[in-house]
Amino acid sequence: MFFNWCSADLEALRQRAVSAEAFELAARIDGELSGPEWLSSVQRVTTLSGEDADVLAWSRGVLVHFAVRSGRLQEWTARRSDLADATSHLRVSSASWIDFAQRNADLAAALVAAAATTTRGK
Repeated sequence: MFFNWCSADLEALRQRAVSAEAFELAARIDGELSGPEWLSSVQRVTTLSGEDADVLAWSRGVLVHFAVRSGRLQEWTARRSDLADATSHLRVSSASWIDFAQRNADLAAALVAAAATTTRGK
C-alpha cells in the first residue's frame, strides 16, 4: 500500500517536471521509481524450499554464477565471458532463480561498463 502511494507521488512529480520542461529532473525522478519496486520485491537470498541449485546468467560479456545450497545463496562469482563460452555454462536448476540471476548479470555488466568508462576518463 505504502509503495503504491510512493510510486504514484513520484509519477506525479515526474509529470510536473516534464510539464515544466525540467527534463533532467524528470529523468532523475524516473530513476527513483524503481526504488519502491525493489524494496518490496521478493527476497531471493534464501528460500523455504531447501533446494540446491547452480544458477548462471550472462549479460554483455559477464557470466554470473550463484551457488544455492539448502535454499541459501552460499556463493556468487562473476567473470568476463563471451556469449559462445557462456552458452555452454548456462543452465538453471530452478526456474524460480532465473529472473534474479539475469537481473544481477545485467547489473554486473553495467558496473563493468561503468568502471571501464571511468578508467578511460582518467
